[in-house]
Amino acid sequence: MLWFLSGLTSTDENARTKANVYEFASKYGLAVVFPDTSPRGVDIEGVDDDWACGSGAGFYCNATTDKWKKHYNMYDYITKELPQLVGELFAVDTSRMAVTGHSMGGHGALSLHLKNPGMFKSVSAFAPIYNPTKSPWGVKCYTEYLGSVEAGKAYDACELMKSYDGPFVPMLVDQPTTDKWVPVQL
Repeated sequence: MLWFLSGLTSTDENARTKANVYEFASKYGLAVVFPDTSPRGVDIEGVDDDWACGSGAGFYCNATTDKWKKHYNMYDYITKELPQLVGELFAVDTSRMAVTGHSMGGHGALSLHLKNPGMFKSVSAFAPIYNPTKSPWGVKCYTEYLGSVEAGKAYDACELMKSYDGPFVPMLVDQPTTDKWVPVQL
């Protein structure tokens, strides 16, 4: 089973279209799950005001600030709730999961693996926000969701890599050098 985490401004629907993974998945009998990037349709003041923080930008963390903590628990959603639900509804082997993602989702794939050693059998990240506590997008969202950039380090792949002591799993990180976002965000 493959978890495909999408980036900022994506939805589960347009991520499925962009991924173009159906032929491959069918050929190899792979179940692909496209969770949304954040809760949708929630009543939070300002949730739709900024495309980089709020709707579409959950940053795969569990919010702790009062404004966000009721709905923005994307870390638990991806690592606990959704695997259990998918395992109950479909004939899939939840002990054989891989995770991949793009942009914010690429960072999510990396951080979810690093926080959960052994949960995923492989990890791929395409154009990930690789160090969000040093990225304007990450700084804004971690401050909003967690109250500080310092708290965001618990979800930052670069910080998590420093103390990772889990099993080796195949990992691919593909960071473009010509993307306009690389110098300032990625």
